Amino acid sequence: MKTHVHRCGLLLQNLDTHRASGGRNTQVELAPVSTYMTAKNSDSWPKTFKWGGLSVKVYRITDGESWDYCVCWYFGGIRRRKKFAHEDKALAFAKEQLWFIGEGKMSVAGKSEAGLSDSDRETFRTAVKLLKPAGIGLIAALTDYIAAAKVMGEHGSLTLAANDYVKRAAQVEKYNPTSEVVEELLAIMEEELKLKPKRCRDVQTMRSHLRQFAKATKIPIQQVTLDTAVTWLQGSTASDRSFNNKRTSLVRLGSFCKQKCYLPNDRPTPFELIRPKRNVGEHEVHALPPHALRVLLDAALAAQNHEAALYFVIGFFTGMRTSELQRLQWDYFYLERNTIILPAKITKNNRKRKVPIQPVLRAWLDFLAPKRTGKVFASDKTTVRCIDFARPLMPVKRGTGQEEQESDWWENCMRDSYASYRAITTYSVGQVALEIGNSEPMVRRCYFDVTADEEDAKLWFEIGPKGWVPPAPAA
Repeated sequence: MKTHVHRCGLLLQNLDTHRASGGRNTQVELAPVSTYMTAKNSDSWPKTFKWGGLSVKVYRITDGESWDYCVCWYFGGIRRRKKFAHEDKALAFAKEQLWFIGEGKMSVAGKSEAGLSDSDRETFRTAVKLLKPAGIGLIAALTDYIAAAKVMGEHGSLTLAANDYVKRAAQVEKYNPTSEVVEELLAIMEEELKLKPKRCRDVQTMRSHLRQFAKATKIPIQQVTLDTAVTWLQGSTASDRSFNNKRTSLVRLGSFCKQKCYLPNDRPTPFELIRPKRNVGEHEVHALPPHALRVLLDAALAAQNHEAALYFVIGFFTGMRTSELQRLQWDYFYLERNTIILPAKITKNNRKRKVPIQPVLRAWLDFLAPKRTGKVFASDKTTVRCIDFARPLMPVKRGTGQEEQESDWWENCMRDSYASYRAITTYSVGQVALEIGNSEPMVRRCYFDVTADEEDAKLWFEIGPKGWVPPAPAA
């Protein structure tokens, strides 16, 4: 008790001496809060650490036998003190408290941060020391950590997430414009087409879909998001089937980007995350009315577009697939037998197929192609050109409720029309299945327009060149 009173007396004496000197004591100005603060060495006491208008003082007191050091400061309107047996610990503690006061730290678990235990204080010092090389403040680091931990949840550690991000980012060397990536893929497909000619129609479809997408996005492929792709699909497709077809093209584009390391190959591309339309149903069959075919052929002849006219008459009067039309050779035509024999190498199911040459088709062939050598259609873009020519001339599909829509090419209309009208005139779905290269159930389900009638079927096969007279039906 005596020792305590003696020490308090000495402390008051030191304070009175300090006041009598007019406050002329040793002051140590602190460095910015973001760095460690150091005091200048001095033998005069008390020592004052200042930062702005704040101060913490360290007094040296003795009981006549040894020196103690008392740190005094104000926090929350209360004067606080803490004694140390060693000068360096007292000075370090004083600077630490000044930092806390300057930052305006509030209490934690009932205690102010300025009153942390020795173990907590050591933890704090270690944290600041570890963060110093990175130039990150403790509060900023904790804020980022907490936010990231909330995002991660229970799916692993932040270190694993960071390593995974660096790994994926390293796979993407640069930003590639979508248009350039699309053209690179199409160039490769064109080369493969020389070895696999059957993929002609597939390449045309990919070319159409992907160039439309590249023209609409105009951003690097690495910046394409799920929303970007879905928005384009919804705005560029009129049916669920068309949506799924274009989605398939985008998925193939994404796979190519993975192979070329344009996109990370250890996670799904935005295109793979697009959900396909599930209620597509069967192909809706619409046979072209006979008068509409006459309009198409007359327009082609008026424009002297014999390529389009020949494309239409072969397609509408044989029901061939567009891929088969594109690779058709005149050598496959046996006019003396009124038959076209398609070799297995150009058919979809890799089977040879015999297609009859109807009298109306024979008349058109004699009129449009008196010389028959080599390929029937020399250009790979014949299909695209002919369909573009026909778009504004096509009627609105009957019974669809789409009378306000603009004219457009009917999907699969050449195959649907031939199968529908041919089935009516032959009364045999099985024969039609052999001619177009499908099974009977498939013809009934996907290629027969139940709204077509016998009168239309009769008119259909009488649409010949000017002056041509249809042969009398066999008895």
